[in-house]
Amino acid sequence: MTKNDFKERLLAIRNLYKLNQTDFGAEIGMSQSNYSKIELGKVKPSKTVLYALMARFAINPDWVLTGQGEMFLSAEDYLDNGIKLLGMAKFSEGLSNLLKNPDHAELRSLLAVEEAKERFDQKTLDEYLKFLSDLGKQDDVKLKTWLMVQLERAFPEVLEKKK
Repeated sequence: MTKNDFKERLLAIRNLYKLNQTDFGAEIGMSQSNYSKIELGKVKPSKTVLYALMARFAINPDWVLTGQGEMFLSAEDYLDNGIKLLGMAKFSEGLSNLLKNPDHAELRSLLAVEEAKERFDQKTLDEYLKFLSDLGKQDDVKLKTWLMVQLERAFPEVLEKKK
């Protein structure tokens, strides 16, 4: 492996995104002529360039320089770098605002499902089922009616099977 193998990896990244040198350079904040020097192997990518690749395309800087590891950072590493860059408070504020955006409702749902999976083990589920069963055994007609309405709303497929 030669010391300039990074140029082939940079070319591979650029080709992956189907960008010419001008557009690719603009994506990482540099001119075509400066980017061209790097891709030709005349200049080694600076930390600034590596960071720009990481921030814009989630490219692993170690992979660019050495070919070691994966081309792309894991989601965890990408987010961890965002925390390091912005600081915990700003990152948290930005993430909170992002999750409030209606365009990201699916992400909110996925996070809620992950949280629920962590909270609901078999013991917890058994406790909920016992609680519901105990409610159903009470002599309070209003309570039983309320419980049945809630269960029918939550599990309409059960009501369909009964029909």
